[in-house]
Amino acid sequence: MDRIMENSFLKDVQIRMNHLERQNLRLRNLVIILALLIVSACVMGQMNVQDTISAKELHIKDANGNTRISMGTHEGYPALILVPRQ
Repeated sequence: MDRIMENSFLKDVQIRMNHLERQNLRLRNLVIILALLIVSACVMGQMNVQDTISAKELHIKDANGNTRISMGTHEGYPALILVPRQ
């Protein structure tokens, strides 16, 4: 009779330990995910986002690599050159 109670008690302890181990794994994964989210939010907050792009000229090319639009200056004046297809 004692052996049956002991086996039943050990089985109950094993079930409870398995439940606690699964719960602990879920909690550990949650903490890791939260830590990654916090770190990524901090890193993104540290990024220096520029509001402007500075360049002397801007050339927009088509799929073949031919310049289609050119922006810049010509003799000190702003210039926008549209190049037709050839």
